[in-house]
Amino acid sequence: MVPLLIGALEQYHKFYGTSLKIPCLEGRPKQITLNEAAQQLRRRLVKLFLPDKAGRRPSHQAFTQHSRKGFDQLILFHEYFHGDTGRGLGSIHQQGWTSLVAPLLEQMAEDSEDG
Repeated sequence: MVPLLIGALEQYHKFYGTSLKIPCLEGRPKQITLNEAAQQLRRRLVKLFLPDKAGRRPSHQAFTQHSRKGFDQLILFHEYFHGDTGRGLGSIHQQGWTSLVAPLLEQMAEDSEDG
């Protein structure tokens, strides 16, 4: 199961293919396909939960205990996230839409093994 918007973009891409492109404002402005937009959203959502080079996850910025050994692998699924920093906000025990990142992580791992 993938988040609704990502799944919809992928389905529309199957119909329109490369004939329909939309503006992408990440980096320098350019036109991208709906499938590229879906992949970009997938990467950005997953990035909230992956550790950076220093081992910190953007979604855990408010939780210093998660930087300690033993706690660093406990992933919190927040209710929502700060739009600029990715810091998790709201309830930390959400098992709803934010838990959909788990299948996204799995799919990205499978894709990296295949390619």
